[in-house]
Amino acid sequence: MDETVEILNTIKGGPILIDWLRTEEGRFRNFGDDEIIALELNRNRAKQLQLESRRWVGGNEQQARITFILTDFIDIHLDGFLHQNVIGGLSITACPPFDPHPSLRGIGGCLPDHQIRLEPCAGAFGTINATISEIILEEIHG
Repeated sequence: MDETVEILNTIKGGPILIDWLRTEEGRFRNFGDDEIIALELNRNRAKQLQLESRRWVGGNEQQARITFILTDFIDIHLDGFLHQNVIGGLSITACPPFDPHPSLRGIGGCLPDHQIRLEPCAGAFGTINATISEIILEEIHG
């Protein structure tokens, strides 16, 4: 989890997310029980992964939408996307080296910097290789 925090600290919006994910005891919560609500891949708009996150502060539940803006070459392996997609955790590491299929070479795009690993719990899980250019955290009130 240390690598995840290290990487988050280098991404725009990452330090805000780190604060959100800290427990009242100061430990980093690894997104466990957060839920994937959207994965949008549209060549004309920002590519994004959205999670809904919950935490408890002083006995009160707080909610937020976390949006990872994804850029560069995006390679996804995702299993089991359903009506509910609770993850057991999420980690971010440096993207391991890989050799893109020959049909993907020479058409633009840079190899990704990050690998997002979505751990199984109830619904979708897998990996997303992409560069995370920004993280947006929006608290949900209501």
